[in-house]
Amino acid sequence: MNVKIAFCADGKWYPYVSVAIQSIIDNSSIDRNYEIFVLNYDADEFACDRIKWKLPKNVSVQFVDMSEYIKKYRIADWFHSGRLNYAAYFRLFLPLVLPDADKVLYLDSDAIPVRDVADLYDIDLGENLVGAAHEVIYMKDSERAGLSEKLYMGEFFNYCERVLGMTKPSEKYFNSGVVLMNLRQMRIENTIEQFLKYAKINNAYFHDQNVLNAACQDRVFYIPQEWNFMTNWFADNSQFVDKGMRDKYQQMLRDKSFGIIHYSCYPETRPWITPLAPLGEYWWGGARNTAFYESILENICKGEILSKLADMATIEEAMRADLDHLKLWRKGVLSNGLRIKIRRSETLQFMTLGLIPKVARKKKECRDKLKALLESK
Repeated sequence: MNVKIAFCADGKWYPYVSVAIQSIIDNSSIDRNYEIFVLNYDADEFACDRIKWKLPKNVSVQFVDMSEYIKKYRIADWFHSGRLNYAAYFRLFLPLVLPDADKVLYLDSDAIPVRDVADLYDIDLGENLVGAAHEVIYMKDSERAGLSEKLYMGEFFNYCERVLGMTKPSEKYFNSGVVLMNLRQMRIENTIEQFLKYAKINNAYFHDQNVLNAACQDRVFYIPQEWNFMTNWFADNSQFVDKGMRDKYQQMLRDKSFGIIHYSCYPETRPWITPLAPLGEYWWGGARNTAFYESILENICKGEILSKLADMATIEEAMRADLDHLKLWRKGVLSNGLRIKIRRSETLQFMTLGLIPKVARKKKECRDKLKALLESK
């Protein structure tokens, strides 16, 4: 049986989809065929060719243009935030996009397999609509959660019950980054209508994840947590996780028994933003074998430069209050390390790379102030 896998992505995520695909390849079986579908709306030929670079014979990649779905269902009008755009909703249409498939394994672009995904794909869902793992952060009985966290969790669960009509969301809510979808059963029950219903009323917190949880509640096969090992567990809000789930994660870390690592949510847990992020070595192992490797490194370098520019913007705002760099340093606005790093050569390099906003470049007064600050060192 062919293993069918789907991703949703826009242009900025293609390098990371490529890493996920490479990780699938690196852990694949020569006895299985892997059909990969990338649902998108802005793929260009160059990006497609780079993703398909050096595919083995048992792996194929197809790009599916979702433009018609966007227009027909007005997907761009559905709730979405700056962190995720409406491409995240494309997975809801997989029963229509893959009409001949009985099931498909959906993966977020920030999830990489470290074992053969065929083992997950072969799970028998019966008449359940999806197979998914519990959401880590929003588990019940968070004994270490502070007051603000408990209030937020309470508000979220209340929203799930009041708006989405869920029962016991604290026990049932699952993460949609790794989902085995029973497409055949969804077509039999016309589940797409339920997806559309909840997509139109959902207006807070999460996007497709809320929709899938509401439409599929009580029809979920809960897969072992190792198939969706979420690295946001390493972030500061790991206190949200109940003791039982923490124990599971600690055991998986000791045994290295995770099947899919999901670098979810936070910059400090995503290797393409923070190269030394926890378990980042697995991600970089795949990244080095993609055609996007150099582009990923370039993006990291640009991110570092833009971060410095953001610090410079803080300096500029303070200068408007007639504070010089020494006063900024003494007041703690400007760190000693950053004060040392800001050099005239760096500023010229930023301008050469075109990374200083055009508006700032056009404002001679602002530029002169920055130049005076750098020359005063």
